[in-house]
Amino acid sequence: MSLKRIPVVFLFAIVLYGCAKFVPPTGGDRDITPPKLIKSTPVDKQLNFKERQIRLLFDELVDSKNLKQELIITPEQKGRYKVRNRGEEVELEFEEGFEENTTYTLSFGAGIKDINEQNKADNLKLVFSTGSELDSLKVGGSVTNLFTKEGVIGATIGLYKMSSPDTLPLINRKPDYFIKSDSSGNFQLENLKSDNYRILSFTDKNGNQKFDNKKEMFGFIQDTIKLSENKAGISLELFPYDTIPPKYKRFIQKEKTYALKFDESLYKVEVGFEEKSDSIPYIIIEDEVRFFKMGTPKDSVMISLILSDSLLNNDTLKHTITFREEDQRSKQSNEILKISVTPTNSSSTTQNEPYIFSFDYPLIQIDSNKISVSDDTLNTVRYKARFVDSSKTRVEVSLLERITKSVVLKADKGAFINILSDSSTAFTLKNPLLNKSELGLIAGNIEIRDSVQAQYIIQLLNATNNKIERVLISQDGKFTFENIRPEEYTLQAIVDSNSNGVWDTANFGKGTPPERVINLKEPIRVKANFEFRDINIPNQ
Repeated sequence: MSLKRIPVVFLFAIVLYGCAKFVPPTGGDRDITPPKLIKSTPVDKQLNFKERQIRLLFDELVDSKNLKQELIITPEQKGRYKVRNRGEEVELEFEEGFEENTTYTLSFGAGIKDINEQNKADNLKLVFSTGSELDSLKVGGSVTNLFTKEGVIGATIGLYKMSSPDTLPLINRKPDYFIKSDSSGNFQLENLKSDNYRILSFTDKNGNQKFDNKKEMFGFIQDTIKLSENKAGISLELFPYDTIPPKYKRFIQKEKTYALKFDESLYKVEVGFEEKSDSIPYIIIEDEVRFFKMGTPKDSVMISLILSDSLLNNDTLKHTITFREEDQRSKQSNEILKISVTPTNSSSTTQNEPYIFSFDYPLIQIDSNKISVSDDTLNTVRYKARFVDSSKTRVEVSLLERITKSVVLKADKGAFINILSDSSTAFTLKNPLLNKSELGLIAGNIEIRDSVQAQYIIQLLNATNNKIERVLISQDGKFTFENIRPEEYTLQAIVDSNSNGVWDTANFGKGTPPERVINLKEPIRVKANFEFRDINIPNQ
């Protein structure tokens, strides 16, 4: 047929069709209905499925651009796959075939949404078997934080077949089955094969389905689970599990300071100098050991360090310190010494609460003749000043006499001088005193059920920010916190099994669990002149 003989109306229809575009409807009520799956290949719970393509047909146009980030396939399917979106249909094409006689579960999460309002397809899941039967066993439970006892959202719970031929250590393997915990920390793994399993859980921050030291929380069930029937009530507690010691990263060289940076915060550092006469002051600031030039040190100073992180992983390092050559053109005049202090000016304090002064650089002088302490009547009060640590960057000033209403601390110019010869300006602190009738008391005991002799580390935490206010060590489970400010608190106890004064993590290789942490479930609201005695912390 020639173009001349095509009817004009037909040509007009072709033009309209060619120019057509999908335009979402405007106006009317907002669409809150999620996409509905109306057909799938395979169908849910299909047996003997042998294809490499999976097709899903929905009742409306859908968006699947985030499907690869959301889709969980258990057991994990080997090889890569492609996602194709064809309007109402989504197709998954796998490079490799599915394993024989295996039940697969595809959980789509929030990976399928409608085009207009981005409503996600709720609880979308597809189960099929490549064999003649579906595996139907289940494992369920909860994941909580060891310290807060709160449910952990989005934690990975993995089941590892003990019959697997994989020679990698269990902790370095990807799980055979896995799922994410829900908004309450609960989980349920379904369609499992009867076998012997280990259960591990971790906060998989990088999405590689494997536990990564230093970065992620970890937990495990000590015993192998023989799965021949459904298991419920599995309880996993997550905790820091870092078995790698701090690692040196780089140095920062300046005229007056020399810093060594590490890949994590440091708990303890022991520094040895090759020559005793070469000793120079240093401080630990989170992930850094900072040395200070004092006097006229040698061109280079040899040091050795023993480093520990908060989980007591140790490492050693030898290093040579050399300060940058001073620029004679730089400013030579002394600067004002920077000071931070608690309690701050005008804030309330208690009789036994000392002043803590913190400095950026070590001090070489505290002139007690330029510091005076008095009460609100300006009567002089005796005090004691001392360095809190060997770095000489923190000074504690504590009262040696009782006062009644307020304490006034005055410091004249030059009361503190640091190693750079910077001196402090004159300042005055005035702090109203909370007397005993304005404070409270918390006392009680822990139920002791441990057959092994252990001491307890008992922590009083501010319930608002979970910050530790006070810590005490108890040999018999009894505790007393006196002169507590009116506030809401929680109590936490660590069963210090080896009596080393710190919480110890697990040893997965040896099957040793972490030291137990016990929380008082209900917070305590402390009021002025009120005592909470006989508080019983159940030893769960």
